Amino acid sequence: MGKRLGKFKLELSQEKTRVIEFTRFETENSKTFIFLGFEFRWGLSRKGKPLVKMRTAKPKLHLALAAITKWIKLERLVSDTVDIMEKLRAKLLGHFNYYGVSGNMDMLSSFYNLARRIVFKWLNRRSQLKSYNLRGFANCLSNSRYRVPGLLDIGAELLLYEANNTEEPCARKPHAGICEGAVGKLAVLPR
Repeated sequence: MGKRLGKFKLELSQEKTRVIEFTRFETENSKTFIFLGFEFRWGLSRKGKPLVKMRTAKPKLHLALAAITKWIKLERLVSDTVDIMEKLRAKLLGHFNYYGVSGNMDMLSSFYNLARRIVFKWLNRRSQLKSYNLRGFANCLSNSRYRVPGLLDIGAELLLYEANNTEEPCARKPHAGICEGAVGKLAVLPR
């Protein structure tokens, strides 16, 4: 491999390059590896056959949560709540669109819940009075077109749907691969 890359004046980094055993015939002995923010590992399909599963790598999850924390600490003092919620929505949609693969719903939902908790915490630290209680914060999230995506894996298509049952004026226009609107309106994402 190094000779082939050398032909194009490229070289492999020895610290980042390794050969691992990753075969479906010995799934118990195969190691997991991280590539492009995903952890690849072997699992079993619903039919009991070996299947490569992907989930968000834990270091990337922690970095994304740290970025949300850093952002909300700065943003809470200069923007109003509506702008913060719209920007948060865009950040979460970007994360969901990148990491939204079949089998990664647990990591997506944990990211969603932790990010929501971080924003709630830092919005309540704007003054000595609490800005929100949990019910008020939930209302604020629902008023800002904030959605929790869900994943459906049907055959060869990956469908991303929204779990909240609310209507929007732009329900027929999917945003970044997510169909906005009531449950049951699905957007087909290419694999």
